Amino acid sequence: MPRVSFIITGVVLALVFLVLFCFPGDPGPGREEPRRPVTLALNASDAASVPEPTSVVREVPRAAPEAAETTPPEQATRDTIRITGRIRVADRDGVEHLHEDGSFVVLSWPHDERQETAVEIRSGQFAADLPAVSSVRVEQIVLGRRHAAMQERWQDLEVAPGGFLDLSAHWLEDVVLRVIAADTGIELDELQVLRLTEWPRDDFEHPSTPREGEVLLASAASPIRLTLDHSEGGYERWVCCLRRPGYAWNRVEVDPFVGGEELVVLQPAGSLCVTVVAPQRSPYTMLRLRRCEDDCEDAILNDCLGERDQVEIESVAIGSYLVNGELGYWWDEPRVLGSVPVTIAAGVQSFVTLELAPPPSFRKVPLTGTVLFPRAWGVDEFILYLRYLDEPLDGGDDHVVLSSNDMEQVPGAPETFRWDFGSVQPGRYLIGSAQADHEELVEVGDNGRTDVRLVLPAPARVSLRVVDQGTGRDAEPLELTWRPAPAVETGSYCADCVTRDDVTLRYEFSAPQGRILVDFGDWTCPVELMVGPGSNSFTLEHQPNVPRVWRPPWFGEVGGGD
Repeated sequence: MPRVSFIITGVVLALVFLVLFCFPGDPGPGREEPRRPVTLALNASDAASVPEPTSVVREVPRAAPEAAETTPPEQATRDTIRITGRIRVADRDGVEHLHEDGSFVVLSWPHDERQETAVEIRSGQFAADLPAVSSVRVEQIVLGRRHAAMQERWQDLEVAPGGFLDLSAHWLEDVVLRVIAADTGIELDELQVLRLTEWPRDDFEHPSTPREGEVLLASAASPIRLTLDHSEGGYERWVCCLRRPGYAWNRVEVDPFVGGEELVVLQPAGSLCVTVVAPQRSPYTMLRLRRCEDDCEDAILNDCLGERDQVEIESVAIGSYLVNGELGYWWDEPRVLGSVPVTIAAGVQSFVTLELAPPPSFRKVPLTGTVLFPRAWGVDEFILYLRYLDEPLDGGDDHVVLSSNDMEQVPGAPETFRWDFGSVQPGRYLIGSAQADHEELVEVGDNGRTDVRLVLPAPARVSLRVVDQGTGRDAEPLELTWRPAPAVETGSYCADCVTRDDVTLRYEFSAPQGRILVDFGDWTCPVELMVGPGSNSFTLEHQPNVPRVWRPPWFGEVGGGD
């Protein structure tokens, strides 16, 4: 009997051991399954030691299937490519540093959607999984705890699966402003420094009265070191205005991509008091100071007059000026309602009286109607814009917008909305929607318009293949853009960029039904295509850099869809 018990006990223990060995089960909280090591094969001789890829997708996340957790890391999906590389950074003396730690952000546009991938740098080496695209940009570089940038601004980098990137960057230097007096050459103190970020204020030498949030430094001594924000790439130029008591405002643009020292010279200044006489005035009347030595074309000050009868202007550089009251943009032959000359002397306040003629009179009329905006565009809110093609007689804005949230939906017609642009000046207008890439010409008479009906076309799918005219093979990737054929040619337009799909080798996008213009991004003239409903497939022949009007043959089924 004891022998039987011993045998039974041995069998049970053997079974338990077998179950535990073959079916280990869940590793339990705090434990992880062992992973197979990642092996990176580099195609560069000097890439001896590269860390395991470290990347974080910040935008447009993709929902991964549950099975992805058990997929070995070295098996890249079709939506990603693996790249490795190194980065070197140069200091101000041109000395390259090869083994800095840090990070950068890779910008890519898979399926025309912006995506950011953060990449870690270890001892100058990096590896990452990126979206499957043919080119990327590298920005927001930090090396050795200092901001850096690629050697070329907005540099596009070609990438390929298993490719090696050899990147060259430079450390970004602070901007130093050395400010001197024009009459003495001495560096100045008590300097007020503004940063202007709003257009059109940042176009003018004299900022008029500083606004809230514009003052960088209330009182500083030269040299002034500006530590610029590089968190979003740091490539946007800064516009600064500087002055000192007794010296005039001066405007300077600083470039954080370049950094270094800028010399700013301040001229001796006086002040000006303008008394305005205007029995009738437009709320859009602008007070402008134009320098006479520049044929009075250069406006150094642009300030809305409003209802003010007296305006005091400080820190004006010595010289001769015209003080103007104007309607319209300063560069586009504005209507001058009054003008008076003045000479500014150092340390002296000058006084002038500016008499303004009444602005042109006109009767405002209503402009209302309806718009049919197809749901197929897939937007929750759309914008209608109104652009006036003639001269606004009151000097007002020639471009206004209206949100669908401020419109009334027509009962029983879920895609139709009633809009109202209020009272307008009679004349010619373009009304359209950027989301639907469509606009129409509307003429408004002396009695206005309350019956305007806009029908925006539904989107259609366009697929373009571009072949070389000489070989008949697929052309190299182009900077292709497209835009709807304009209702009226105004000399300005916005175009949408399209990138070629790396798999199909076609340019694909949604466009409104009707005529569109396709531009290859070189000296060739745009090609006009007629887009029908559904899917539209075209093949275009391209002959690079031929500056002549041409319409390459295209073929394919227009409309009807695949």
